[in-house]
Amino acid sequence: MNLDRQLKVINKPALKSFQTEYGDIVDCIDIYKQLAFDHPMLKNHTIQMKPKTAPEEAGNEATSTVYKSSPYMPKNIKCPPGSVPIKRATREDLMMAKSMNPQCLSITSGNFGARASISIWNPSVNENQLSCGGMWIANGLGDKLNSIQTGWIADAYQSTGCFNTLCPGFVQVNPDVVLGLVLPHSVVNGSEFDVLLSFYQDKASGHWWLMVEDKYVGYWPRVVIPVPAGGAAFVSWGGEVYSPLNVPSPAMGSGNFPVDAFGANHGRTAYVRLIKVVTDEKDSTKFEDPKLEAIKVWADKPACYTAKDFVDDVPGWGFQVYFGGPGICTF
Repeated sequence: MNLDRQLKVINKPALKSFQTEYGDIVDCIDIYKQLAFDHPMLKNHTIQMKPKTAPEEAGNEATSTVYKSSPYMPKNIKCPPGSVPIKRATREDLMMAKSMNPQCLSITSGNFGARASISIWNPSVNENQLSCGGMWIANGLGDKLNSIQTGWIADAYQSTGCFNTLCPGFVQVNPDVVLGLVLPHSVVNGSEFDVLLSFYQDKASGHWWLMVEDKYVGYWPRVVIPVPAGGAAFVSWGGEVYSPLNVPSPAMGSGNFPVDAFGANHGRTAYVRLIKVVTDEKDSTKFEDPKLEAIKVWADKPACYTAKDFVDDVPGWGFQVYFGGPGICTF
């Protein structure tokens, strides 16, 4: 299917539309007519407006920091009752690189949820390149991989891909959050912006819920994201990049390598802080510090990008990982 035909399928009729200061168009879509319900397994799906089980301390971390939290709903946007705000897809949104080179911290035990505050950056990328920071929870390998990713992306998409509400399957229920908008970004030795993101499995329904700060945005139904009874195989935090073969790769995060000195990364390196996980199969509401024996810090291309983990490198930041590098490598 060509891009224009895909856009006609993805962009549903709007009840009302707005334009943000960055030029994005946000459409208010009938909650029952959003793209999620194009998924063949959701034809008779009943929308769950909120999870039956709520995680402990949801959003409390966001209010205890002096660091700026990025806006997720422009002030001028207010959708009519019964509709949800969806960023209108563009041709550029449909162009997505398929291959990444990750530098991250991973937890390799059974997982039922993850949470962290992720710093937002705007590394420069060229055509066909991508650089991102985020959080992933996944099960399976290769073409059997099922995964959820949340975070930010700097991109020049040129291949087929599926992010945010471009995929049938994610059911948005919150009228006050727009996924996929341009966000304010951090500056080295200047302002820092991060956003608290969580996802967890509601054990009562089996659905995987996404939270932004303390807001429930929506969920991936259990039939769309099948996860074994023992939980997802791993959860990761950090950065990824993509660049075509033999083309120098873009920067990751701030473009600076993290260093091993306690306190030396603050203000100059991309970070993920307040890292929490859910590993209790019977209670998906308990976000806890990760167990040290389950942690692995790794870099796929250490000459180009690295990752370093700390505990309370900045007071109150809890378990954290710094990641990034200048790139300029060929793969």
